[in-house]
Amino acid sequence: MLAFAVASTAAAADGTYLRLGMGMDRPADSRFLDSDCASESPAALYGCGPGEDGSPLSSYGGFGTSGSVELWLGRSVATRLRVEFSVSYRPRFTFDGVANFLAPGRRQEVAAPVSAYTGMAALYMDLPGLARILHQRGG
Repeated sequence: MLAFAVASTAAAADGTYLRLGMGMDRPADSRFLDSDCASESPAALYGCGPGEDGSPLSSYGGFGTSGSVELWLGRSVATRLRVEFSVSYRPRFTFDGVANFLAPGRRQEVAAPVSAYTGMAALYMDLPGLARILHQRGG
């Protein structure tokens, strides 16, 4: 995944901060296939066997470029320790691809609109002297 983000931070006197960011993602291509091609409950979507290209029956393609908006809420909990919670939203992007279960030379295009919300909790430790130590060791 290639991502680019720009963020702005506002901090309070008590060590609490809020960041708002915007970014662009370019995910790698994806392949969708059944984890159990013989499953009956739930029913397998693709089934078993090779597709017309010799790979397992599946759909493959990409999501293209999507924008994102992210909001972080963080707080310093010790001199060099921070905790942070984030929520991000990726509005409208589309999966465009092809399925490989038709006869050779025939393509079945597949597409699906997608949007995503994600959340994360993180704990950070600031290591102020680490760059100096690594530089002294030649790393």
